[in-house]
Amino acid sequence: MKYENEHVIFWFEGDYLFATYKDEVLTEAIARSVVSFRREITKGKAYPCLVFANTVFKISKDARDFFSSDEGVAGLTAGALVIDS
Repeated sequence: MKYENEHVIFWFEGDYLFATYKDEVLTEAIARSVVSFRREITKGKAYPCLVFANTVFKISKDARDFFSSDEGVAGLTAGALVIDS
């Protein structure tokens, strides 16, 4: 089952959470929306998460800071970001 909003698609495979972004530019507002949505669908359970960011061209400094904050990583046991270089 996939969970989708305007910025991200999440899905589970076993005990792992996966995500792919829809936006080419990630702002702090988008980062906050993504984290809020993730916390909503995980219902308080912590998961390792693999994020595919192949379509993302820019992540703002504010978004990066938020994603790495205590609030941004809450509910994650591990995280990895896949990008094109």
